[in-house]
Amino acid sequence: VSHWYFSFFIFLILSIVSGAASCIQSERNVGTGFLPDEQILKVKQAVLYPQFVNNKPDSIQAISYNALIFGNLTNEDYGTTRMGTVAQIIPSADTLDLGQDPQLINAYLQLKIDSTVFLDPSQEGIAQNVYLLRLNSKLDSIHLYNNSITLEDFDPTPISTGAPVLFGKDSIKIYLKEEFARELMALTPEESDSAALFVERIPGMGIITDAPDGTPGGRLNYLPVGGSTIVLNYTMNHEEMGVKDTDTTAYFYFGYNYCLNFFESTSGDRLGDKTPGETLYFESLGGVKPYCSAQSIKTLLNEWIETLDVDPTTTIALSRASLDFHYEVPENYDEFDYFPGSLTASYHECRADSTQYFYPLPEVQYNVNIGARNPSLRK
Repeated sequence: VSHWYFSFFIFLILSIVSGAASCIQSERNVGTGFLPDEQILKVKQAVLYPQFVNNKPDSIQAISYNALIFGNLTNEDYGTTRMGTVAQIIPSADTLDLGQDPQLINAYLQLKIDSTVFLDPSQEGIAQNVYLLRLNSKLDSIHLYNNSITLEDFDPTPISTGAPVLFGKDSIKIYLKEEFARELMALTPEESDSAALFVERIPGMGIITDAPDGTPGGRLNYLPVGGSTIVLNYTMNHEEMGVKDTDTTAYFYFGYNYCLNFFESTSGDRLGDKTPGETLYFESLGGVKPYCSAQSIKTLLNEWIETLDVDPTTTIALSRASLDFHYEVPENYDEFDYFPGSLTASYHECRADSTQYFYPLPEVQYNVNIGARNPSLRK
């Protein structure tokens, strides 16, 4: 009986407490009359449809300097892209003393492919002829950015012998013509000791492959910066060192810490018509990408604001905006490997000194989660 009485007593107390609590009401509008109208925030949202077109950046390539890239790719949608790379040559030692009357044995460029890119697995090991070209203009402030070099900046006659064949991710020796090798041997002590004087004589060297014939396929080859070396083998005679008819090797770095990549693409001719269409294309590097002028977006926002019926002096803050690009799911899920992991909104800035820059929006640059592909929403 005492147990039942205790349980009833507890239940009765809880019931009274619950009943008392349920009688408390909350007045959420207390004090609202004391706020000035201009300090009351009103939230609005809208879905707008800016007119994006397919456009191609002019004379710029959106890629960093951490790899030398050459090769070509052809796709039915995007057309053909041919890539080449260029870098300076510098001696591996501060001074290059070849002795008296050195006799050339041979010289070659040793390349080690770091990685490759291809659109079809059957293209991974295709044969590509590789050529070395002499650069005629210096890599200076005029040629500062990727794609600021074109094939017209090279001597069209290769400085490599024959047409060495590259089969993908492997190493390759490309022998240099005797004329160019002897030019390396003819350096003065001042030129070998000063990079500035050295590039006056030999501005740099480029790597390209055969021009593509339009057949779908192809491969891009990636070289690490600083991972390629020119090997110069010669017979040395040096009276002061007591060396006579001794086979010796000198080394030169190719792309020691800097390179430029350049490319030619037909995608702009095929897709970059700058007229709104049903499909937007995104091509990597400096290819075709969705584009919308900032002025057109501003006009679209102004037109929307006019429909809000607000005082023109009212401060309007855009707390958040997003651009949603929906994509078609490919029938073959392996093709997702070629989809970009993220898209970054960027703006174009022209400076007084005529230089041009593409910058990510500040809100995007410092937030790694913005722009990531969302498979569940297909955007």
